[in-house]
Amino acid sequence: MVEKNNAFFNRWRNVQLYSPPDWAKSPAFETGREQELAKLDAAIAQTEGKINAARQTQPHAFVLKPAAP
Repeated sequence: MVEKNNAFFNRWRNVQLYSPPDWAKSPAFETGREQELAKLDAAIAQTEGKINAARQTQPHAFVLKPAAP
């Protein structure tokens, strides 16, 4: 799913790798980053659950009939 890939990209590039300017670095900033990472991880896990549910095999029923004469 593209949703999951976009969420992971956002998590990695925009949150985890983001380097704030020196004047903005603080323990509160890092706490906020950790909270955002946890929120994004939960959203990614939920999307992965949907993917896993969608790829489960489904039973099929086939009926064979003779061709018309």
